[in-house]
Amino acid sequence: MRRIMLTLVMMLITVAMFSQSKNLYWTLSVKVKMDKRLEYEKKAAAYIKTHYPNIKIRAYEVLTGENTGNYVFAMGPMTYKDLDVPMVSPKGEALRNADGQALDALCESSQASYIRRQEDMSIMKADRKLKYVEINYGENILGTWIELRDFLLKDKDARVKGGSKMDIDIFRPDNGGIPNMIYSVRYCETLEELDLEEDTEAMYDKVNGKNSHFKAWGNYLSKLKSLRSELRVLRTDMSQL
Repeated sequence: MRRIMLTLVMMLITVAMFSQSKNLYWTLSVKVKMDKRLEYEKKAAAYIKTHYPNIKIRAYEVLTGENTGNYVFAMGPMTYKDLDVPMVSPKGEALRNADGQALDALCESSQASYIRRQEDMSIMKADRKLKYVEINYGENILGTWIELRDFLLKDKDARVKGGSKMDIDIFRPDNGGIPNMIYSVRYCETLEELDLEEDTEAMYDKVNGKNSHFKAWGNYLSKLKSLRSELRVLRTDMSQL
């Protein structure tokens, strides 16, 4: 965590969550040694509070999927220009480095990346509670993004006109990770919200024509190489909100 945080935690993130000019997010996925999890949780929380007291950072624990048990730290929205602001270490660089090395020693691996929110395809209330996050990862076949983008735009339009109650954002990698990925992120305040079933097919067909969703959804899936999902929960004890 130390090496990665040094390069990007350089700004105070105080802008509104959905500023049109700031749609870049930084994420760090960390796999911690199984017998060091409790120690890591305490030290990570203290590290953020001590060395980055003015930075808003959300910490999540992955509950399902192949990354179960991992921690994910997220910051944003921002721009790359924000990262050019010189960083100030309240407690000094030496202590920050020492504490960072202690955190690194508890980890098996970590991966940082920048992702960008696709504003024209996303639907989310400005005051949405983000306790739970359900993410669908789709890896699309190279050269098919234009077709997929067309479906996602129409899907959003249909959801808005149909009064959908689901908050879903679409992200794509901007720097780091597999470039031809699509992240569909659904936010929930309670797990009970995952029981909500909407007739998205009817919403889509009402706007785009009878049986149009069946054809469009099938075409969308045919353009994906892989698809997987995971559920995360916000760890307020490790976050700085």
